[in-house]
Amino acid sequence: MTITTETTGAVATVTINRPEKMNALTAEMREGLIAAFEKIRFDSAIRAVILTGAGTSFCAGADVDKMAGRDTGLPAGRARLQSLSHVYMRLLHALEKPVIAAVRGHAVGIGMSLALGCDIMLASDTAKFGQTFRRIGLAPDGGGIWYLARRLPLNIAKELVFTGR
Repeated sequence: MTITTETTGAVATVTINRPEKMNALTAEMREGLIAAFEKIRFDSAIRAVILTGAGTSFCAGADVDKMAGRDTGLPAGRARLQSLSHVYMRLLHALEKPVIAAVRGHAVGIGMSLALGCDIMLASDTAKFGQTFRRIGLAPDGGGIWYLARRLPLNIAKELVFTGR
């Protein structure tokens, strides 16, 4: 499993654990995030959540190599990935516990959307953020535009989305 959950006291740490690919998300990892957030949601012993990435990156976005594969190259496959993203982002948003994004290294694409979806974002001095969807011909998913417009001044949010920075 490439999404791990560890509980210490009242704090659950959800780790995106695929450091060899900078924690780029696959469909299976998206399902893992859904399972983790559903479990945390109904566990009254958990009072706070930390979302982080293993290794040197938080999450380098979607695994584009897997997206180009036969499962997601078709419209139905792309729709499945988008649907999974929306499910885990809605679950993250609905958690009635504070969620802290502990970001180091890359948080780009859906990785940046995940970090923006948390209540608090702590970024190390190595953190690098970017909305790179445009570079591969996609629109931000996982509520990326919605969160950007609420967390950043609108002109900066637009610049990130329009330029792919």
